[in-house]
Amino acid sequence: MKKLLFISDLFPHEINPVYGIFVKHQVDELSKYYQVRVIATYYPNSCKQIESIDLGYPVLRIYFPTIKSIQLSSFPIYRIYALPKIKSLIRSWKPDLIHVHDCRHFPELLILSKLIQRSAIPSYLTLHNIKTLPENSNNPLSRFVYARTLSAAFAGRLSIRHTLKNQPWQHIFTVNDKLKRILDRINCTLWTTTIGNAISNITVNGSQCPENIKKFISNTGFKIISVGNLVHGKGFELLIRAVINLLNTGIDLKLVIVGDGEQHLMLNKIIQVSQKESNILLAGSMNHDVLLNTYQEFDSFILPSYKETFGIVYLEAMAAGLPTIGVKGQGIDGVIIHGENGWLLAPQSVSDIELWIKWLMSNPQEAKAIAHRGQSHVRENYRIDTLCQRIISIYETAR
Repeated sequence: MKKLLFISDLFPHEINPVYGIFVKHQVDELSKYYQVRVIATYYPNSCKQIESIDLGYPVLRIYFPTIKSIQLSSFPIYRIYALPKIKSLIRSWKPDLIHVHDCRHFPELLILSKLIQRSAIPSYLTLHNIKTLPENSNNPLSRFVYARTLSAAFAGRLSIRHTLKNQPWQHIFTVNDKLKRILDRINCTLWTTTIGNAISNITVNGSQCPENIKKFISNTGFKIISVGNLVHGKGFELLIRAVINLLNTGIDLKLVIVGDGEQHLMLNKIIQVSQKESNILLAGSMNHDVLLNTYQEFDSFILPSYKETFGIVYLEAMAAGLPTIGVKGQGIDGVIIHGENGWLLAPQSVSDIELWIKWLMSNPQEAKAIAHRGQSHVRENYRIDTLCQRIISIYETAR
């Protein structure tokens, strides 16, 4: 059995058990065909390394610090704390294949691309994020660094023309077409595929829904769930304000937001000031299996994220049979076809959120039919076993 090493800055950990869960699902599925190991890196954090085999394969989690006031400090610190361990494992374990799942693009991707180029091991890259690309960064220094390093990270060196011979990646996978178009601009077209994301099978067990959530949403007219990291761009503030506005008109509904992050205090303050604590709950992080079995308690899933590469939670909600609402122009646009298998909001529009919540409440039978088409679409086209077979076929033919 061939050895497959995954290196990722997206992988579940003890603080956030659903962080990068879609990467774990791919590793789980591919472990049926390969002997796998995982190296996962996290920053900013305290310096520590934790090895485990509780997932059925070895996982090394490397946590390393950065200097918050100096964003580019992650470059030297990554080289000191993470890179030596990665080099050591590659030398000792001798993987046949390497697959990097990348979210932040630096420092990991730029440094790893050079290491992999020297290693001569067939290597593959999956890009998950558009938020930190140059055109999306608010930091002038970050834009400058990204604009001058991403070409090297993706295609092997800073030049106008690239060939398969001098680039580090046998193949690059992207989770949406927008990312692929960005790579096309730096001449990675010949070895880039949009592959999307996928979900594992959902086993429904209603008893897993937390009792505090069941109690919170009892005796109400319409129940909305939203899931994600509480960070800028996810649109949780917009969703909360829309729900507050509807509550103020006498509409009976409740909203539960699952997830944690830097905006928790800000969002909680909005709820407290509105005095809607009995209708809006920040539920915190949740075990993934428990989350999957919590969806069925709700009437709709809404995530008005306006900076979303793909959004695996949309697929999970659709697979659970929920009427699902995303945002136009984001990664889920194309998976969700507005009015056909779900709904798409105008970006950053509180009024649009209000409009479609009221529509769902007023048209339950039509909403149910559309949600059923969404459920069938996801289960037929976004299964993890199907996606991984596509990856395997490229592993075996790209070399």
